[in-house]
Amino acid sequence: MVRTRIGDRAFFRALKTLNKDYLFRAATWSDFIRAFSKTSGQDLGPFMGQWLTRSGGPALSFDKVTRRRKGGGWQLSGTIVQEASPVYELTLPLLVETERGNVQRNLVLSKKRTAFNLPVRYRPKRIILDPGADVFRILSAEELPPTVNLIKGAKDVALVVTDNCQADEGTLHDLLESMGQGGAPIVTEKNPGKVRLADHDLLFCGVPQQKHLSLDFPAGIKAAPKEFTIDDIRYKDFYDLLFVVTQHPLAVGKLAALLLPLSRDAAQKYALKITHYGKYGYLVFSGGENRRKGTFSPSGNVVEFRDKQ
Repeated sequence: MVRTRIGDRAFFRALKTLNKDYLFRAATWSDFIRAFSKTSGQDLGPFMGQWLTRSGGPALSFDKVTRRRKGGGWQLSGTIVQEASPVYELTLPLLVETERGNVQRNLVLSKKRTAFNLPVRYRPKRIILDPGADVFRILSAEELPPTVNLIKGAKDVALVVTDNCQADEGTLHDLLESMGQGGAPIVTEKNPGKVRLADHDLLFCGVPQQKHLSLDFPAGIKAAPKEFTIDDIRYKDFYDLLFVVTQHPLAVGKLAALLLPLSRDAAQKYALKITHYGKYGYLVFSGGENRRKGTFSPSGNVVEFRDKQ
């Protein structure tokens, strides 16, 4: 963050000075602050101090971002909202993807709401907040790609058994135990009882049939009770199984996972393997082994523009 704020020349001059003056000696954060302040001609004490002495961090998001033609080009306008008390002073990178390349701008934030107006030459396709994760901040749920690990680490998981679930009760209990969710309630899709599904991260066994529980899968994945498709490859064999993590159908910020074995034998054969693929968002087991695995791109803090705008 210091490098972004003062530029490469001042940043590396300060590091060379620190290396020369403190080689084989202990240096403090105050020594770093003085070195960076001297080479940049700025007092960096307040800026660096806030990150070194405070707990937590800022949560940043877009609000009311629009694009419009202006002269021979385009202008992006909007607001960056900072959730922190007191607010942090920081330099935030913004990346604008246009029809003819990318444009990056740095925006200085020092209050709860900071308006911006960014002129660009070519039609903007989307704008991304902190694309390289260069700012220390609290990530929103939408910025974390849905993965097996997020289900394993969720506080309130419920397992929902559908009419087309091809797994027996013992296998489902073993799956929950393997994921550290042994205490999760198990309910049926038709009768969840006292379990309010919107309050839990969900693990479905079988494809939900009720419209309000329909799962929205990323592009390339389709699931039906007796088969599934990944990138136009169709799976319908007795020993095929899909596990995929996606967004909750009822609650923003929560997750839902689908366990789709095409037979009870497939469920028994692969269920306990799922926990070992924690960093992935989808898994395909077929023919006795894992055939496909991958992670979806997160969607948070990105504003996309439709061509008709």
